[in-house]
Amino acid sequence: MSMTIDDTSTMVRRQPCRNFALISIGFIVGVLLPATWKNKNSYLDLTTTNETHLIPQTAKGTNMLDPNENAPWPRIAWLMSFPNSGTSYTLALTESATMMTTASNYGEHHPDSKGSSVPVYKYSPSGPFWISTKRDRPTKEGQYVLTKTHCSGKCHDCGPSKYITTPNVFLKHCAEGSRSKNNAVDRVMYDPTIVSRAVHLYRNPFDNIISRYHLELKNFAKKNETQQLSKYSDGTKGFRLFCKEMLDDKYYEETVNSKLIDGSLLDIIKTVPCYHDFIRYIQWHNFASLALQSLHLPTLILHYEDYGTNFDDALDSLLHFLGFDDIALRDGHGGLKEFAEGKVYMLEYFTESEIQAVQRSLKELAFPNVWDEIEHYFPDQEY
Repeated sequence: MSMTIDDTSTMVRRQPCRNFALISIGFIVGVLLPATWKNKNSYLDLTTTNETHLIPQTAKGTNMLDPNENAPWPRIAWLMSFPNSGTSYTLALTESATMMTTASNYGEHHPDSKGSSVPVYKYSPSGPFWISTKRDRPTKEGQYVLTKTHCSGKCHDCGPSKYITTPNVFLKHCAEGSRSKNNAVDRVMYDPTIVSRAVHLYRNPFDNIISRYHLELKNFAKKNETQQLSKYSDGTKGFRLFCKEMLDDKYYEETVNSKLIDGSLLDIIKTVPCYHDFIRYIQWHNFASLALQSLHLPTLILHYEDYGTNFDDALDSLLHFLGFDDIALRDGHGGLKEFAEGKVYMLEYFTESEIQAVQRSLKELAFPNVWDEIEHYFPDQEY
């Protein structure tokens, strides 16, 4: 299994990152000056373990203390995921297993009958918000509300000036969302320190990027943009044309003239279709890891593929982490949200040289703990 439970004041397999500002600068240097970033392991080791923050690691997270032991119940557990990583399925699975609602930062999509978002806490009207007004809500001590957030730096139709961000801005956006009030929508932000723990969801980067492409096709269909849909729907050929016209060529001039992406990195990855998405992907997971460390949140690391390889263990770990130990797995999974295992797109949509380029680039940019979580998605051969 590729699930890990991590008290994020320490790093699994690595030294903890106690100084958030120091590491923040480190990633920006990594994007701007990859040659310097080659020493990132030594750079990270400049920090030392703060013994007072260590919490015992166990198979299922017992003895993992929330940062605010006096927080009211139920408490918030972020579901942090790069878009199209399995967010909707994880929320639906949790609801079908517990028969209780989850929550979201994006309340505009889940209004009540009066067209208004319903906040989880009365003292935090800016969110997060209940997803369902019909399901029961978690109320017992020890239970957590799984709460959707996509944080920042994940825009699809944009260049580096829009998606390259900083750790502080990223963390700020993890607590940002939208609220509907009598069908009028406004942007809102709550205090991230009301969050008590988190699930960090990973997915194969190639499958993740293709899934985002498929979502764009669905959006073309929804908007009745038949010409765009027809033009870009032809499998691998359509994907490559979509990447070329909608992303790579469109933002090429901005990218080569940008000081935000180093030329040596661009030389490696620019031949990969939708290469901006791979940079977005690794930046997102790096900054998610840092945000969780900054807030000292106990964290369940979950891989989307775990649902396909060992469904019972994945669900059991998720429910335990959220405080639903009294929920028995239904025989034959009856009543649970069924997992439809998708295709593995890497070899179908990308050439061997493109896979090598992505592997080299992500390994160069990823923090060590993040690379540990995604390394297994690549061929065993090191390039």
